[in-house]
Formats: sequence, C-alpha cells, structure tokens
Amino acid sequence: VVAAKIDMRRFEVAIAGQELMTRDTVTLRITLSVEYAIEDAALATTRVANVRDALYLAVQLAARDFVAGVTLAELLEGRDAMAKYLESKVVPQAVRFGVRVEAVGIKDVVLPGEMKTLLNRVIEAEKEAAANVILRREETAATRSLANTARVMAEHPVLLRLKELEAMKEIAERIEEV
Repeated sequence: VVAAKIDMRRFEVAIAGQELMTRDTVTLRITLSVEYAIEDAALATTRVANVRDALYLAVQLAARDFVAGVTLAELLEGRDAMAKYLESKVVPQAVRFGVRVEAVGIKDVVLPGEMKTLLNRVIEAEKEAAANVILRREETAATRSLANTARVMAEHPVLLRLKELEAMKEIAERIEEV
C-alpha cells in the first residue's frame, strides 16, 4: 500500500497570456483563471498525473474553442458568455478526475497595439455617424417646420402681413432717430 499526501485546499491557477485568434481573424491575448479543489483524492491520483496541468490544458483548449467561434465584438460584449462556456466544458472534465471547479474566469483580454488603434478609430467613426444622423434629423425637422409655416402663411395672407409688420417693428426699435 502506497500512501500519498494530497492537498485538498482550494487553489487558483492562472492561465497566462494565451494567444488566440477570433473568428474574424483578430489575434489577442487572454489571461484566464480557474479555482479548484480536489474532491476525490483517489480519482485525482489515478486518473491524471498532475491535476494542475490537466485543468490548465482543459481551460486552455476550451478557451481556444470558444474564441475561434466568435468575433472580437462578440467576445468583448460577452465575457460572461465565455466564462459560462468555459465552466460548461471544464467542470465535467474535472469531475472525471476528482476535482471540483469553483470558478473559471477571464482576467484580461489584451489587444495588440495596432488593433487598439483601429478599434478606437472604428468607435470614433460610429460615434461620428450617430452624431450625423442626429444632425440630419434636426435639419429635417427644421425644414419641415419652415414648410408648415410657409403653407400656413400661403393659406392666410393676413398672417404673412402681420409677420412683415412684426419684422419692421424690430428693425424700427434698432434705429436711434427717424
């Protein structure tokens, strides 16, 4: 009989700097973490040579699968979706070798410098386009208001004459002497 000392405390493993490529061919670096504890010492010692390495590989492969199936925008918007995906893939594997996974998370998503610059330009262009839409909407509303005013004045010539007199009154108020 061989006795082995197994530490059953909770551990955290950092899966640092995984270079991954998204579906839209953007390369990025992701740092992940997994918190786990050995639940069944017999399984943990017989099913895998090293629990830490087995978890590291399981998280790494699951991350590659997820990132390869999404675009950069989907990844940045849905970090929670990635964490859930990783848990759904890693937890069942870990149970098979006697490990309870507490959490799998994304620590960092790092884009290369040129990609950050490009992404900032895209965001700036989107904001500018949105501002242009608002400006055009306001111009359309102003033009529509002018058209309505012109129609009312065409239908009621007395209103046009009143507007003329009002304009003359404003001009006359600015004249010092007559």
